[in-house]
Formats: sequence, C-alpha cells, structure tokens
Amino acid sequence: MLNKKELTDKLSDNLIYYRKKAGLTQVQLAEKLNYSDKAISKWERGGSFPDFYVLYELCQLYKIELNDLISNKVDLEKPRKHISRRLITILSTSSVWLLATIIYGVLLIFFQNPPFSWFAFIYAVPISFIVFLILSLIWERKWIPFTALSGVIISIPISIFLSLHLMLDIKNAWFTLIIIIPAEVIAFIAFILKHNISIYKKKNKPLN
Repeated sequence: MLNKKELTDKLSDNLIYYRKKAGLTQVQLAEKLNYSDKAISKWERGGSFPDFYVLYELCQLYKIELNDLISNKVDLEKPRKHISRRLITILSTSSVWLLATIIYGVLLIFFQNPPFSWFAFIYAVPISFIVFLILSLIWERKWIPFTALSGVIISIPISIFLSLHLMLDIKNAWFTLIIIIPAEVIAFIAFILKHNISIYKKKNKPLN
C-alpha cells in the first residue's frame, strides 16, 4: 500500500507524463481546466492534490482511468515502448545496408568487379533516410521527422548527381544539387506550420 509521499510522487509523475503525452504545456492545460498554470505546476511538483472533479476532467481529457494516475505502469511502459521503437528503426535501416552489401558482393562475384558497383552503398543512404522518415512519421514527434526528411532531401540529389556525373559523364549534372536549398526551406516552413496547427487544435479541443 502506498503511503502519502509515494502516492503524491506517483500522481505528480503521472500528471506530467500524461500532459506531455497529450502535447500540452502547463499553460494550455490550465486554460482547459480553468485553473492557473501555477496550480498545474504545484500539482506536478507534488505540492498539493487536484480535487476529485479535476482528476475526473483529466481522465476524460487524456482518455484514461482514474487508477492510471496512481499506477506504476507509466514507468514500465514508456521505456519499453521507446526501446522497441528504436530497435525496429535500427533493424530496418540496418537491413538496407545489409541488402546493399549483398548486392555489392553479388556484383563482385558474378560480374568480376564491374565499374561503379560501390554505388550500391551510395543509393543505400537515401533509402535509409526514407525508411527512417517513414518510421519517425509514425512514432516520433517534434523535429525528428524533419531531420529524417532533411536527410532524404540532401541525399537523393547527391546520389543523382554522382550517378549522372560519374556513371554517365554528364558535365552539367550539378544542376540536380540546386533543388536542395529550396526543398529544405519548404520542408522547414511546412513543419513549422504543421507544429503550430497541431498546437492550435490541441488548445481548442473541447473536453469530452
């Protein structure tokens, strides 16, 4: 059985966890509950308890049960979920490089080291970023998808440039690199807009 301090610590930790999971700041949550952000901060520091009706509103907002606010499962599930996601991401991107290595080996064995066989590794770079981007869009928030998209935007034109310049001997292949800067700017603006729209929707989402 939890004593008062353990209960307070567990409740404050879970209040922080579920608020961040919902993508809310203390100010945004305070506006939804018609409380001050100082009250939210005090609850999350364990300085006081929210009353029962506030706990009920929080459960409705986060779509959880009251018992979830004082349970230990947050501590157990969060690291486990992050570990499994990272493991899947690592295995997925590693499989791209494994495939590139296999292709390179096959070319060496059966075609007696054909020219540009090492391009298997060049093309593995943008493919790895594409895999990383897809997984980050599914699981991650904030700027990780933007980082993955930046890798895609940079690596694809460079791969095309190397292919045109080295394999096909096209002298003006550098024009493929021009797209990188405007594409990066557009991607950055798009992520800023998406982030602001997401905050606006969460801020104006009515309580159930």
